[in-house]
Amino acid sequence: ATFVTAVMVGFKLWNEAAGGELFLPITHNPNVYSYFTFMLSFLIVFRASHSYSRFWEGTTALATMKTKYIDSCAQLVSFSSASDVDVMSVALFHQKCVRLVSMLHGMSIAMLFALPDTEIAVMTGLDRCLVQSMKKVKHKPQM
Repeated sequence: ATFVTAVMVGFKLWNEAAGGELFLPITHNPNVYSYFTFMLSFLIVFRASHSYSRFWEGTTALATMKTKYIDSCAQLVSFSSASDVDVMSVALFHQKCVRLVSMLHGMSIAMLFALPDTEIAVMTGLDRCLVQSMKKVKHKPQM
């Protein structure tokens, strides 16, 4: 918009410097305005359509990421259910797996939206050294 405005101001100044008669035949023709309006509306609709498709592409990618995280956690939980280890250890592993995947998803969302200094909220049931190492890492979802 700024470029078009600058060009139009330049044309107006150029026209005034030439005595005001330079663009007179063009400005009295009504087709010029209709062509300009058509092209401007076409560009606005094209940009809006492109923005809308980019929004839905990002939304679909975000939903796919969430689905992949949930699927991987569900597979870990279902495969570990058949373990020969005692039931309490398997249940603790399931809880830890769900918490870690939940934190991974949350930190991925925080990184996508560029939220500064996002704290890890779900810390119960995790080792203290693990939590401390998570706090020190700069790119938490890539850990």
